[in-house]
Amino acid sequence: MRELLKNTLTLSYKLNPGASEVASFPSELESLKGSELSFWVASLFEQAQEKQNILEITSVKDRLEREEEVLESTLNYLRAASAIKVSTLIRQRTWVCCSAYQIVVWTVGYYAK
Repeated sequence: MRELLKNTLTLSYKLNPGASEVASFPSELESLKGSELSFWVASLFEQAQEKQNILEITSVKDRLEREEEVLESTLNYLRAASAIKVSTLIRQRTWVCCSAYQIVVWTVGYYAK
């Protein structure tokens, strides 16, 4: 759960440059046990309804399992968003390079006439 949380937060910060990046995770995160960890993770969720639904789960095991599902889903979404972002950047750079090449070829061809 801790590793999944770290991966999700790290990728989220990379995709949102305006967000305040957490350089290191709180040291107490490693020492938090079941119930405390589940409440700490729930506190990170932005959607009020999802947060409320999770906090209403009375079983710590069930709460952690639901949080893990949400984090896995979020991480998959962020990975897809990251792949799209990288793909878009590559296409933009390729277009710029091709355009620059075409301009050079056209200019050389024009002056060679």
